[in-house]
Amino acid sequence: MQGLCNRNLTFLDVGTTILVEGKMPFVRAKHRGQKSYYYLVENKREGTKVRQRIIRYLGAKPPTEEELKNILKEVSQ
Repeated sequence: MQGLCNRNLTFLDVGTTILVEGKMPFVRAKHRGQKSYYYLVENKREGTKVRQRIIRYLGAKPPTEEELKNILKEVSQ
């Protein structure tokens, strides 16, 4: 996977940084055996602990830049 960048998102090998309404969700790859599953997640502090909240399941293949833009539009509404 190549690194893609514009002013709203940065797409890296394993993750994406996106600014949506003051939040900073990113794409997380979870590996189960030979397969990888991709999620849009954000970190939230709950007291002294940091929890990861899954915003959306993205599928078993990495999302393209265009798919991420469409997801951002849906999430920000």
